[in-house]
Amino acid sequence: MLFVFLSPLFLFKSKKVDLFNPLVINAIFHILTVSTYFIIFQFNKGILGTELINLLEDVDRVFVKYFFLQIIGYYLIVLGINNNFSKKIVKKFPNFNYNDTLTRYYLVIIISFSIGFISYIIVVSQIGGLSYLLDNIQRRTSLTAGMGYQTIFIQFMTFGVLLLIYTTRFKSSFLKMFVILILFSVIVLLESTFGGRKDTVYLVFFGLLIYHYSKNKVKILSIRTVVIVSIVIIYFLLMPVFRTDGAFEHYSNNPNDLIADAFEQPINQVNSFSYTRHHLLVLDEFDISDIWLGKSYLDLIYSPIPRTLYEDKPPIDDGVYLRSIVLGYEVEPNMAFTDLFRSSCHLKVLGHYI
Repeated sequence: MLFVFLSPLFLFKSKKVDLFNPLVINAIFHILTVSTYFIIFQFNKGILGTELINLLEDVDRVFVKYFFLQIIGYYLIVLGINNNFSKKIVKKFPNFNYNDTLTRYYLVIIISFSIGFISYIIVVSQIGGLSYLLDNIQRRTSLTAGMGYQTIFIQFMTFGVLLLIYTTRFKSSFLKMFVILILFSVIVLLESTFGGRKDTVYLVFFGLLIYHYSKNKVKILSIRTVVIVSIVIIYFLLMPVFRTDGAFEHYSNNPNDLIADAFEQPINQVNSFSYTRHHLLVLDEFDISDIWLGKSYLDLIYSPIPRTLYEDKPPIDDGVYLRSIVLGYEVEPNMAFTDLFRSSCHLKVLGHYI
């Protein structure tokens, strides 16, 4: 798998290595999420989780099937990136010429960040307050149920700070970089109160991406890049620890336990960002005679309707279907969320749900 994922970098190599070249990003993503999983599986098959192990009839056969399908899918992505047809499509995109002014950018940044911050306050107040949210962070999914639109507006904070990073191409100063760092930290802190990591990882990734192409190239081997990546990795390892009942109170009184618990079960950390188990479950459960042919995408039609107005609204997250399958539910597309297991596909590994 490592050979497969790295091969496009040599087949389509250029004189200068760009960290954010789509081929590089695609390779890194697959190595982290797939190759790492395959390697660990060779030494510890428990990475699949007890529920999935009991469900799969022939683990080795499913892994072989997944291996070949992953190779086909990977090279199709590579072909999509490197072909003349896609380049012709890009050239037809319209270019909008208008006068950029820092005043206009700053106005949008202030409005955007304000919308996101106010939305955060509204959501937290509706949940029951920040203290209640932190004490019940393991129930974050149920606490925010029915607040899809309000939580979307929180992302305006992220858009605001990313736009501020973009303005460094016009004017950069120590004060602006300091403000970016402060706002960056505020967003990470606020987003983390919901127990998720994805938004923070996206913020870091797109922040580096925008800075890379608007200000200075981000070098792969540099002190700044190593420090940022190290902080993200530590954050990624620590956040799941806080999702357990009473975590904030416990680690506030016992800070020394935090690092030890974060590194206690690295297998759980791999499962938290890899979708390999989900793919294996799909390959084992479905064959050509009973595939859904994209019917679950019809669930998106109902997404604008609040669940309070439509009780039989189907789930938006396909992981709910997968978790229900693991638990033995009779599942079909467009089922009501209330008829399924009310959680996404978190499988039990080493006594913990991921």
